[in-house]
Amino acid sequence: MHSGLNFAERNVAAVFAGVFLFSFLVQFGIWFTGAGYIDDTMWMDDALKFSRGVFPEFGSPTPVHPGTGLLLPAAVLLLLPLNPWITFHLALAGLMALGITASSYTAFLLRPKSLWWVGVAVLLAPNAIFPHATAPSALASVFAVLFVLLMLLAKELRGNATVLACLGACAGFMASVRIDISAFLSVLSLAYLWPVPGNRIWVAVAMAAAYFAALDPYLYIDFAEHIRGIYGQIDQNRQVMATFGYTPWVAFLPSVSVVAALVYAYLRPQHTSLPKEYLVWLLAMTGILCSLLAVSDYHPMRYFLPLMCIWEVFLFLFALEYASQEPLFRKLKIRTEYLVLAFFALNRISRAAIIFAAAFESFDWQEFVLETAAYVMNATLL
Repeated sequence: MHSGLNFAERNVAAVFAGVFLFSFLVQFGIWFTGAGYIDDTMWMDDALKFSRGVFPEFGSPTPVHPGTGLLLPAAVLLLLPLNPWITFHLALAGLMALGITASSYTAFLLRPKSLWWVGVAVLLAPNAIFPHATAPSALASVFAVLFVLLMLLAKELRGNATVLACLGACAGFMASVRIDISAFLSVLSLAYLWPVPGNRIWVAVAMAAAYFAALDPYLYIDFAEHIRGIYGQIDQNRQVMATFGYTPWVAFLPSVSVVAALVYAYLRPQHTSLPKEYLVWLLAMTGILCSLLAVSDYHPMRYFLPLMCIWEVFLFLFALEYASQEPLFRKLKIRTEYLVLAFFALNRISRAAIIFAAAFESFDWQEFVLETAAYVMNATLL
């Protein structure tokens, strides 16, 4: 299954710099045209507090996440004399683009002769569902994709220390954004990664701890109170209560991917390049997380966003592998992987285009320009 985009001998860095720029512009554009994130004001206000050297108080909504992996970089940018709304979302778009680009590059390392890496970028960058979550949830969902891809790469490279260090860094950063999904994935990953040569799993553990400690200043303000707050937030979610919000169609592609994984794992393992034990791990992880969320007091659909992103990315790979082996597609004059890419790109881009078009009609450009100019002049004069 060859892609026809063989740039391995050329400037790979330039290609993925393009992926980053594309992801950044699209993610910022989705917000800029009116698709606001849930609790946007709350998170931006706390980023402003950090930029002024003031830490949000324990007991306020944000420290239990803790969200500092987003708030600290945003706080640095908020020192610039720009509109704080724009600056905060520039930081968010930059971090989202970083996670998308890293995920795409990891997919390239895993399957360099396929277009999987392109599919990862196409599925994640113009994903218009992200603003239906909080900023930390959206960011954690992107890095959850990177995490599971790095897990697979670490296993295929037999516990390469560099890959394990990157895996730990990803886990630590993700924990500083949303500790719940990060802790869940990190603990379950040990079951899959533990038998690596030389017990190098400790490289990932040490790196995760270092990144989390560096990015969560609440640990040094009042460690005991911070841990109590995190535990208290999790402990509140214990009774069943249905609070799903999205249209069921957003779960369609992830659901198809889960079915495909079951088929490949137990009926046709010879037709996929993914190891059976990895597919079983993905299925078990999904089942456990869904079960935990189902018995929680509060589980809006955005809590399932990491699973949706993960399974959509793997559905693209399943589709590539199926199309390359299907006799019907072999008779076509066009490369089958281009057809697969076109299908997923049309699905994703058309959804984003609808949001852009609707928001563009209602966007008050004159008010935006005047407010931004006023803020820049005020910040400059002061």
